[in-house]
Amino acid sequence: RYTEHEEWWRLFLVVGFLGAYTTFSSYAWETLVLYENGQWVSIFLNILMNKLGTLLLVLIGIQSGRWLGGV
Repeated sequence: RYTEHEEWWRLFLVVGFLGAYTTFSSYAWETLVLYENGQWVSIFLNILMNKLGTLLLVLIGIQSGRWLGGV
């Protein structure tokens, strides 16, 4: 059983750091494979949709939180 302090560090490392690292690594790998195959339109769409999609989902999350929280 973890103490509260140990649980925080475990969540930070496993969920936060490793989760972000593997997600970014997958994105970078997929973009590199598209580059190696000369799929320029797919590269552009992959980058554009990843960045715009992320921003859109963040905005949806913020607005949902405000709506649910009554702020």
